[in-house]
This record gives sequence, C-alpha cells and structure tokens, in this order.
Amino acid sequence: MKELSIFVDESGDFGAYSPHSPYYIITFVFHDRNVDITENIEQLNTKVKNAGLPNYTIHTGPLIRRENEYLNLSLLERKWIFNILYNFTRAVDIKYCSLIIEKKRLLDKIDLNIQITKKLSAFLNIHMEYFINHDKIVVYYDYGQMELTKTRLV
Repeated sequence: MKELSIFVDESGDFGAYSPHSPYYIITFVFHDRNVDITENIEQLNTKVKNAGLPNYTIHTGPLIRRENEYLNLSLLERKWIFNILYNFTRAVDIKYCSLIIEKKRLLDKIDLNIQITKKLSAFLNIHMEYFINHDKIVVYYDYGQMELTKTRLV
C-alpha cells in the first residue's frame, strides 16, 4: 500500500497587510511512507540536540528574528542552525510546496481565503496524478489558525 503523509504549516496571519507581515504562506511537506527517512531524522535530531536547542525543534521565524530560545545566539550560531535544516532538506527524500499570497493586493480576510483556495485548487489539479497514485493520504496540521481550517476547495 502506498501511503503519503502531508505536513501543513502556515506563516503569517489573516490580518490586513502590514510591513511586518506582507505575505501569507502555507507550506506542504510530502513524504512517501514507503521511503524510510528514519536515519535522516535521527541525524537531524542529534545535530539539533547537540546545538543545545530545547525540545529538539527549530522554529525558523524566531530564529530569523532572534527571539525566545535564539535570543542569546550569535549570527554565526543561527546560521549554523539554518545549515542543519538546509542540509537535512537536501538529503531527505521529501517533496514540498509553498503557496505564497501577497497580502498587499487583498481586500479582506475573505479575499485571502479565496486566494488560498484558488492557489491550492490549482496546485492539486496540476499534481493530481501524484496524489491518486497513493492508496492512503494522511494530513497532519496543528490547527494553528482557525481561518485556514475553514478553507474549502470548490
């Protein structure tokens, strides 16, 4: 059985355009479960743990802005963490897609939802063959933004 895992995360907010939040981005990471990436994940976890990060996680927004657990790290240390993540994504057998919506051109939350739906529908239509070649698709989303969970495909 061919199983596909899809991990979804968003960046930005449904608020009006502002210079600190000019885009709304949704990223999808696709992993064919028939491809074992356990060793890659273990190597990533070891490197992140050795970097002294709590919970063995990398949060790129706070890493860029030098917030929270990254507050006391130098630019060189933060670059090293980015390199860990970059090298992992180059080595691991995954695919990904980011839908990027420029909020400057939007009227309101409804318009943002429409743009998300259009971009997601277009992506799915273009790649439908890839998806139908899997027997099972499991989507992982942390329901971080309720507005995104309300998006419907038409």
